[in-house]
Amino acid sequence: MRIKEYPEIVFDVIPKLYEQQTKVFITNLCEMEQQLERLPKKLCKMYTTRPLAEQLFLYLSTRHADITKKDFHIVQDSEPFKLQLSTGHSLQVMFCAGSELGNTLMVLIRKPKGGRMLYYYSAVQQFDLCRSIRNANYIEWIREGTELILLNLQQVEAPFRPVDYDEIARNITAFNKAKQAVARIKLPLFGYEQLVKKLAATVLRGQIELLGSYAESYSILCTDTPLRLPNHVVRLQICARSEWNLSSCSSFQLYTVNWSPVPHRVNLIQLCSLLRPLHINGIVGYHTSGYVPPVPDYLKQLKLGNSPKLQLPTLESLTAQSEQQAQSQSKQQISPRTSNPTPKATVVLSKKKKLDFVDDDD
Repeated sequence: MRIKEYPEIVFDVIPKLYEQQTKVFITNLCEMEQQLERLPKKLCKMYTTRPLAEQLFLYLSTRHADITKKDFHIVQDSEPFKLQLSTGHSLQVMFCAGSELGNTLMVLIRKPKGGRMLYYYSAVQQFDLCRSIRNANYIEWIREGTELILLNLQQVEAPFRPVDYDEIARNITAFNKAKQAVARIKLPLFGYEQLVKKLAATVLRGQIELLGSYAESYSILCTDTPLRLPNHVVRLQICARSEWNLSSCSSFQLYTVNWSPVPHRVNLIQLCSLLRPLHINGIVGYHTSGYVPPVPDYLKQLKLGNSPKLQLPTLESLTAQSEQQAQSQSKQQISPRTSNPTPKATVVLSKKKKLDFVDDDD
């Protein structure tokens, strides 16, 4: 999609026609295979981080595309940079990774002098927002507020179903026993790496084998979590959809996993609660006809204009409140002997009742 005010900036769509002034911001590679089914003759300049650039370069090279590393402008995670536009104007831009793998990015855009953010773009699930919150640059940017947040609203009305990776691993193990064969999942080449990493931390640790181009692509993002270990039986094989080969394996259907890189309602709520934007808009995907789901009420309530107005207390009200608290504390500290007549009368009555009770016994 393009920003209306800055049409030379394009998000996550590689144009078929080359334009020198076009700047493509790549924040994720989901559905990139379908998008690049027909390769452009010449690629526009692409801005992204090194992991995504290396993944995309590897894929396009295997497709024999006319591409060089000069077609990429590598940006650093959470490091602001100046973007010069063909109109003579400039913007300050920052890419921030929303996961440890670095393949889900958010784009923050503001004017060079700082101030309120103009745009905040997020098209996929951000699995670890705490990672961004710990970054000083990120905090400094969002503290000034956000004018417009652009979100993927595909699953905005879908019910939230938490993913239990241990349960998925148990289902795969049970599938192995029932079929007496290795389970195989065919995944899109891009976008599902987080699922693979999570499964590698379950009882399937050391028992996962990646095949073909999927193994090459995944290794660019993650090398610290071992997928297959020596002397471990392979229980799960993962390959790209384009390289599917039945062989002696049985297909484990992806829909049973209940996992998607598309942001769910909880992820959307987290972002809007954190940013409190003035406006919320949906993202138009390259494959859609232009229809964008409407922003639901539960997100509208998180806009800055709908949040309760903060009433700051005046100096006079603070002084009066402190005096009342002081008087209340002093009354609580007064002993019964120096109390006013009303509490004293109460003490006398209680003693009288006790004496009457004794007299009745006598």
